[in-house]
Amino acid sequence: MVDPEPLSRRTVLLGALAAGTAAALVSACGIDDPGQELRARVDGTVPDVAALDPAASAVNGLGIDLFRVVAARNPGNVAISPLAVAASLAPAALGAAGTTRQQLDRLLRTTAPTDGAASGSVPTLPGNGLVSLAALLGERTGDRANDTRTGAITLDLLRSLWIARGTTIEPAYLDQVARSLDTGVHVIDFRSDPDAARAAVNRWASDTTRGRITAVVPRGAIDEFSRLVAVSALQLLAPWDRQFPKARTKPTPFTRGDGSTVQPATMAAAVTGTYVGAPPDRPDLRAVVLPYLGRQLELVLLAPTERPVDEVIAGLRPEDVRAATTAVRAGSYDVRLPRFTVTSTLRLDDALGDLGCGDALSRDRADFSGIAKNEPVYLSAAYHQTAFAADEDGSGAKVATVQKTDRTSAAAPAEEVVAVDRPFVFLVRERQTGLILTIGRIADPTAG
Repeated sequence: MVDPEPLSRRTVLLGALAAGTAAALVSACGIDDPGQELRARVDGTVPDVAALDPAASAVNGLGIDLFRVVAARNPGNVAISPLAVAASLAPAALGAAGTTRQQLDRLLRTTAPTDGAASGSVPTLPGNGLVSLAALLGERTGDRANDTRTGAITLDLLRSLWIARGTTIEPAYLDQVARSLDTGVHVIDFRSDPDAARAAVNRWASDTTRGRITAVVPRGAIDEFSRLVAVSALQLLAPWDRQFPKARTKPTPFTRGDGSTVQPATMAAAVTGTYVGAPPDRPDLRAVVLPYLGRQLELVLLAPTERPVDEVIAGLRPEDVRAATTAVRAGSYDVRLPRFTVTSTLRLDDALGDLGCGDALSRDRADFSGIAKNEPVYLSAAYHQTAFAADEDGSGAKVATVQKTDRTSAAAPAEEVVAVDRPFVFLVRERQTGLILTIGRIADPTAG
């Protein structure tokens, strides 16, 4: 067996943020080192193109199920990242057994191994599909350009599993996690100084994302009884394919769910190449698609035209998103969208329980014997943060656009005005697979 206490004093592997990133060897020096990770020294899983679509479908199913519950439990503006949640829970699922494993498998849409596959491996989740999706997102980051603009796409995907120091971890589990997920398990001292442990997790998050994500676990969230903690976060920085002119931004009315109105700063642009439409069986749900630079990622707005947004969310299904985005058509529209920002730092325990994963969270019923056998381990908490913004430049875009050509062309006449002036659902997705990176509700654009 592997005892994390002596290993933490030796050289360990510092986990990589995304699949395909080389791991670095560092010398661990106790809790002040926020990057300790126990990891088997095996070749990681090779990304598989065939796993992308089923993995994206599984993540989307998890994400929409979870979003319905989170939106019902958290009024106001709220957002989650389905991929980050799946990626943080998958290592726990690999170490679960009995009904705990069955519940997590249902949540993650895990499929059985294919014929000839190694024991414990799966084609979608929690296996090669996650590694493949992470590799694809790695290809979606970097500099992008069109005929008039240049900019950079940055995706911070943060996922990790933390276990209490002193728990003896099964070597076979570390081997399985490394082979299936190209990751490991962090060890930390929850018992003697919980607040220092929380600070160490947040330092690790900050170091891993170069300061872009700094406080994924809130103060007081970890105590001396914590044993297994899942952490996930996602942040997107991306410029629009076509910028909203700042000169056209002005306050306009936005009607909240209770009928009251606010005056958010509302962007406007006659945008060619925007996609607008409604599913044939959902005429009450208009979809607006705004591509990001490079047109590999896009923001999808689901704007109810009749029913309240919470009624739409309560019945939302993955096929509704597919139908809405399939029904859109390209054109030139005068799009009017309020600027908005949402940062959700959530504890997902109750939501996971509502989705049938109560055993994993129960001190009495949890079975993570695949991770450790020397003491009972249960999922003490699942913390998740999503940060998202939309302004004239894009989503948190920090690089100003530049003119690449000497010639500018006038915008095409707008076919119609598309005004998003009531509570709406937004989601960011990867265009090739339809993978939902972020999904959220904006109930009031003037609120954070």
